[in-house]
Amino acid sequence: MTRNHYLDLLRVLAILLLVPNHAAGMFAPLSPIPFPIEAWAVLIVKAIMAWEMPVVMLIAGWAMKKSIEKRTVRQFLVERRDRVLYPALFILLVCVPLEAAMLGNWQVTMAHGWFLVYLIAFSLMIVAIPA
Repeated sequence: MTRNHYLDLLRVLAILLLVPNHAAGMFAPLSPIPFPIEAWAVLIVKAIMAWEMPVVMLIAGWAMKKSIEKRTVRQFLVERRDRVLYPALFILLVCVPLEAAMLGNWQVTMAHGWFLVYLIAFSLMIVAIPA
């Protein structure tokens, strides 16, 4: 199987756009830090979010399909455990409490780790669905 470099580039660009998106998000509604709302920031966030996460999800799904095609179900689940579940648990058990302590907001959420939770769910679904 050959690597699709155009998908790698698209994934890199989408991930890199997370930086300006999150930076502008600090000046958009629903920011955890009360900066004044700026129209330019709302525009940036809306422009990027309209396509960024759907593209990232599409690429993740494609990569997951390719991954399970060249592994047994057990190998696939072990890989998902090591590459997705453990980082998700680290975020939940270490990062979320640290962020809550710094912001003084003790609502427990996966915050920026939500994507990993989705990947775990999709991984379990893909092995449950017959090929």
